Amino acid sequence: MKNDINHLSAKELFELARKREQEEWERTREQRREKIRALRVERKSLQKSHAKALKQLQQVHAAELASIDSQIADLTGQRAAPVGKGSRSSGQTATGAVMEYINKAGQASSKVIKVALEEQGAPTAHLSQTLAYLVRQGQVERVGRGMYRKVA
Repeated sequence: MKNDINHLSAKELFELARKREQEEWERTREQRREKIRALRVERKSLQKSHAKALKQLQQVHAAELASIDSQIADLTGQRAAPVGKGSRSSGQTATGAVMEYINKAGQASSKVIKVALEEQGAPTAHLSQTLAYLVRQGQVERVGRGMYRKVA
């Protein structure tokens, strides 16, 4: 082969070098692809196992908090705080609690609604956004500044 290379022109040598460079690049490209596939499989497996472990940890955490809340409630004579995401009262959403109150009252100010929801233990952190949402949905009507009533 040395004899063949010695008798090649510069152009032919350049083409041969480019061809070999392309072949090597293809080999390394394929190796990288295989490595990426393996890493993606490993990543997916890791995410799945961590999600499972996180879910178990959250369940243990919720159970421990419920136990402590129950003990506090027994000692104070008050009901235990709601367990779970947010501070939902008996699983009710802020929107549901607002609609329930407005349906009962017919018409109320945002301040009165907030006080009533706090007494029920319903979430009130985003009451103004909740009321604006209900107005946009056509479920509640704004009759004045801070005054709302159910749509007839």
